[in-house]
Amino acid sequence: MVLPPELARIHALIAAEGTLHYEKKNHAYMIHFTCIERELCDLFSRDFVKIYGRKPYLRYARGRVAGLKVCSKRAFQQLSELGIRYESGLKVWEIPLAQLDKRSALYWIKAFFSGDGYLYWNPHKRDFEVTFFSCNLRGLKQLEISLRDFFNTENIRYNMSKPHGYQRLPNYMLRLRNKRDVLRFIRQIGSYRAKDNMKI
Repeated sequence: MVLPPELARIHALIAAEGTLHYEKKNHAYMIHFTCIERELCDLFSRDFVKIYGRKPYLRYARGRVAGLKVCSKRAFQQLSELGIRYESGLKVWEIPLAQLDKRSALYWIKAFFSGDGYLYWNPHKRDFEVTFFSCNLRGLKQLEISLRDFFNTENIRYNMSKPHGYQRLPNYMLRLRNKRDVLRFIRQIGSYRAKDNMKI
């Protein structure tokens, strides 16, 4: 089964900015999407309603949007089966490559970039770079496969930053720096965040 676009986006946004949490006391299967950007919260909410028929609730912190939460055993179990899980208390994710075609891969990559990616202007090269961030190197390697197989991306580099502050693991960066790859990403994939599109 090929994932519908809405489910591909939900999976990618949870991989980037979400958590799955089972509350034993209340026997509640909770899904949290931690994001301060209203446009991504609205996108996640619309997709969740379409796929699971349940509307997530907005969470606020200090009067500002802080994300969404929703209780759904069906969604919790399906997202777990699709590769979002916890190992030693840390969230890991895998891209369900066997269930993606080029269209659903585009939705997955675009959503993940919108949550954990950045379009960066390099003043030295006088050009844009595309960067994805994650502590999950295995997931980024699968992202590399998707970019190469579906969008013919050629020049992919990795960087690593050491843990700092509350982080327990290093943060990895998957970077597109080749002008051809960056232009192809912008034109064929892009972002759901308006601020990214305004940079171009």
